[in-house]
Amino acid sequence: MMCSGSSAVALTTAFGHYLRYYTKCDVHWEDGGDYSLAAFPSSLEALQVPTEKKRVVFMAKWRYYQNTCTASYSFAWKNWTQWEADIDWMAINGYNLPLAFTGQELIWQALWRQYGVSDAGLQEYFSGPAFLTWQRMANIRAYGGPLSDSWINQQADLQRHILQRYLELGMVPVMPAFNGVVPAEMQS
Repeated sequence: MMCSGSSAVALTTAFGHYLRYYTKCDVHWEDGGDYSLAAFPSSLEALQVPTEKKRVVFMAKWRYYQNTCTASYSFAWKNWTQWEADIDWMAINGYNLPLAFTGQELIWQALWRQYGVSDAGLQEYFSGPAFLTWQRMANIRAYGGPLSDSWINQQADLQRHILQRYLELGMVPVMPAFNGVVPAEMQS
C-alpha cells in the first residue's frame, strides 16, 4: 500500500482514508478524551491492500476546525500529549485550518502592561480558564479568575508546541484577533 499527498496533512488524511475504507477501522474519541483505533485488524495478513489507485479530492481547499467555545470549554485543560493526539486526529480527518486560541493571554498581558495596566487591573480583566470563551467573545471580565502568571506562561508554552505541530503537518493556524475589549484601567 502506498499513500501520497500534496502536504503532510494530505498524506496523513490519505492514511486516514486507508484506515477507514480498507481496514474498516477508524480513529475516534474515547470517553476519557483519548483516541482509539476501532476494529483494527489483529494481523497484517487481514489487512486489505487496494488493487487500484484511488484519488480522493476534497471539495474545499480549506477545512476549518474548532470554534471559540471548544477552545475554552474542552481544550483549556489539555496537556501536550492530549493536544498532539488531537492534532493528529485533525490531520487524519483532513482538517488543515485549525483555530489557535491557546496562550493568547500572554500577548494581551504584555500589551496591556505596555499601556500601563497594573497587575491588579489585569486580575480584574482576565476570566478563569473555564470562562475564557465568554471573555474572548467580549461578554464578561474576571469571572472565575484571576489567571495566574504560571498558568498564562504554561499555556503560551503549550501554544508554541501546538503551532509547531500545525506547521509540521502543513496546517495553517487561525490566530485570534482583537475583540475590542480593554481592561477597565484603560477606559476613559
